[in-house]
Amino acid sequence: MTDMNGACAPPCAPGALGATGGMLTPDGKPILDSLFNRVTRRVRAAQTIFGENVKLVMRQLDQEHWSLLQLPYCLVVPTVTRPRLEVVDQDRDSILNPRSITFICQLDGQGSEAEHLAANDIEIAEKQLIGALCNWRPARHYKPTAYGGMRLLATRAPDVKVSFVFVFYEEIVLFDVEEIGELEPVILDSIEVRAIDECCPPGDEPDPCATIPQINVTGGRRC
Repeated sequence: MTDMNGACAPPCAPGALGATGGMLTPDGKPILDSLFNRVTRRVRAAQTIFGENVKLVMRQLDQEHWSLLQLPYCLVVPTVTRPRLEVVDQDRDSILNPRSITFICQLDGQGSEAEHLAANDIEIAEKQLIGALCNWRPARHYKPTAYGGMRLLATRAPDVKVSFVFVFYEEIVLFDVEEIGELEPVILDSIEVRAIDECCPPGDEPDPCATIPQINVTGGRRC
């Protein structure tokens, strides 16, 4: 495995894609803990106004389910991943993968219909989430987390529902990897094209830092 400059790259660098497409730790073990799980646990541990009422939700909830949730609560809702698309002339060294998560919070105004109590709870919740998540790096291959803003949702009194958006910038490092599977010779108009690897005898493992093999072109027989 080599990087874009031809140097031998660490095969288990944080954020590097493995041969099967999975993320690897520096020890070569796959990362099984999702970003969504890490975020949920962090908000719970931050001792916010929601306490333990923080739940990861990846399905649409019906109104009856909403009514059963204990107030105040915070739902961690993954929404969209939207990398920036631009045309480049060279292979990319990495991809910046912004992952947006919406925190849907419902407050009760401390049991009152007075708007100023609900407004205070919104201020407290916003500042606590910003303190817990902004500039936090969920893993080594993440950039500092950014706050994307707040939106007040239309609800019936006395409950107040509001959503907060945070963006987690994942950096995925790309390396040149060997072809997956065996390379078959290609026949182009009676010309056979195959790769010759001179440094690796048959049966030996290929050197990840080996130079690019030569191309041997053999002319076919004319009719």
